[in-house]
Amino acid sequence: MTWSGREEHQGSAILVSNTLGTSMGDFLSDSSGLGYAGGALLVTGLLAVLAALMKVPAVPNVLLFWTAFVLTRPLGATAGDLPVRSGALD
Repeated sequence: MTWSGREEHQGSAILVSNTLGTSMGDFLSDSSGLGYAGGALLVTGLLAVLAALMKVPAVPNVLLFWTAFVLTRPLGATAGDLPVRSGALD
């Protein structure tokens, strides 16, 4: 199997975005003082801003895509840990 530069670039971008996103989610929920709900709300707000920016022609869609791709990771990390850490699943 041969790889072109494009596949290597995409694989690297996904690896970095997953790592950054999960780390950002842990930081927001544990170290920033926002907690799990606050971190999830912050990331949801940022995603809403990105959705609004889709209407601005000067903002490239590729930039919006990758920014949203990275932001979905901390949203999953904070929102996913919320029921576990709050004891709702006990």
